[in-house]
Amino acid sequence: MIGRRWMIAALAAGGLTAGFGISRWQREGIAFFSSGSSGDASSDPLRGPDGAPVAGSHLPDFEFTDQHGKAHRFSDFRDRPRLVNFWATWCPPCVHEIPILISMQREYRERGLQIIGIASDRKDEAFPMALEFDLNYPTMADLGRSIDLLRAFESPSGGLPFSVFIDAENEVRDRHTGDLSRAQAKEKIEALFV
Repeated sequence: MIGRRWMIAALAAGGLTAGFGISRWQREGIAFFSSGSSGDASSDPLRGPDGAPVAGSHLPDFEFTDQHGKAHRFSDFRDRPRLVNFWATWCPPCVHEIPILISMQREYRERGLQIIGIASDRKDEAFPMALEFDLNYPTMADLGRSIDLLRAFESPSGGLPFSVFIDAENEVRDRHTGDLSRAQAKEKIEALFV
């Protein structure tokens, strides 16, 4: 009986959390970009040495600290092909594709690929899993910012997992909602090098 009550309470809490996320997702006027160095996404386009906007400057730029405590800025990777993967610890398809992403990072590292994870979790939930899986790519964890970044990366549904494939010219080449098979991941990554 106690176990059933806990399960009902957990389902209710999960429903409230999902409802909050969906309402935030659908609400108009969410500021997904903010100026300043608070670590949020920036709406300022990336500019080259001549002051002209660089290709792909419509992509969000944001700072994050990864699972090892290292600080990153998304624009630091702009000259490399990237796979940005939105995931969560509570999402079975997300967890299922982690070994595939680890394998892809290992296989394509020499060609310049950088995978970046964005977890829709708190750090105390996502980072232990990232360390347990021994992720060989940086991941950030911030529930609120991940929702804003899903919108900034133009997720059609807000569903997880969601992957964005960006080439070395900083152009989005593909988006994929749902878990990636190894074959799908290879095909979409190979297309970044064409």
